[in-house]
Amino acid sequence: MAALGEFVISILFSGRWTRIRKGDERNMTPFKSSRTVFLVLIFAALVFSIGVSASGKRALTFEDLMKFKTIHSAVISDDGEWVAYQLRPDRGDSEVVVRSTIGEMEYRVERGKNPAITSDSQWVAVAVSPSFEDMEKSKKGNDEDKPQDGMTLLRTSDGTVTHVDDVEKFVFSKDGAWLAYKHYGEKEEEEKEGEGDDKEKEKKNDNVGTKLVLRELSGGREIELPLVTDFAFDEPGMFLVYAVAGPEGAGNGLFLLRLKDVGQPEEAVSREANGRYTALTWAEDKSLLAFTAAIDDEQGKPGPAEIRIWNGQVKTAVASSQTGDGWLVPSKNELDFSRDGTRLFFGIKPDEADEEK
Repeated sequence: MAALGEFVISILFSGRWTRIRKGDERNMTPFKSSRTVFLVLIFAALVFSIGVSASGKRALTFEDLMKFKTIHSAVISDDGEWVAYQLRPDRGDSEVVVRSTIGEMEYRVERGKNPAITSDSQWVAVAVSPSFEDMEKSKKGNDEDKPQDGMTLLRTSDGTVTHVDDVEKFVFSKDGAWLAYKHYGEKEEEEKEGEGDDKEKEKKNDNVGTKLVLRELSGGREIELPLVTDFAFDEPGMFLVYAVAGPEGAGNGLFLLRLKDVGQPEEAVSREANGRYTALTWAEDKSLLAFTAAIDDEQGKPGPAEIRIWNGQVKTAVASSQTGDGWLVPSKNELDFSRDGTRLFFGIKPDEADEEK
């Protein structure tokens, strides 16, 4: 069976790799498709079954097939010297394998998924799921009781690992010098008896940030930024932009941190009370930023948004009032620059308030 596993791996890594240019938050270079992986596994299983039957041993059964682990989220470093991929069983805990392509070095991260490799191949970050057993137990409770993912940071030169609990999202800077990771929000305490009957109790505000940690990989220095809702590195590795939103909304804003001057005061790109800043999008290979900006109403819902551009100075590119009668720019949006950065694509939607009139 071990020989079959190696046979499957060798076929998979002979495939062609394709670079994803947009939405490449974790510097990934995914393998072709899960369907390809499945077909390769079936083919390998058939070859193996024929071989063992011809030798007089028992044929491969369906139960044997269920024990196989499929490969997901495969990534390769920019220099091609390291690969990482998730091995997922049909039922149970998965693991991430980090393997050198030029030597025998290999590391494994239990319960790992969605690996990412820095551009210089020095570091690998892996999301770590709760155990399968814990997830099964949590299905009997409510969402607040669900265990949360963590993150493991691995140094490829010696296998040193650092684990962090309760990590919702992580991203490497393009140059591999920085790691930013955002924690989940604190779980709500159980309501005291009678509190749920208060009809005037305020609705939970979904535009409240959590702690973001910026880690310098070379020395391990970390900087904590509170109440962050979203963040993004630019491709040249000069800036980290992050949106801030507090429970009262007074200090909401979009801020820019210059990575060469970390520790110096951040620059406020946009700042409005009850502001909501989303869809943080950098142009490719340049420090040109686009984002949506909206103001939350008394119920914590965003109003009509506008598209803003920052290139040293901020300006409004498109306001909802410019999209035509009955249409608006939604706060929840997806922005996409053309490859040369001269065009920006965004979404609009019907104005529900106008439809109700």
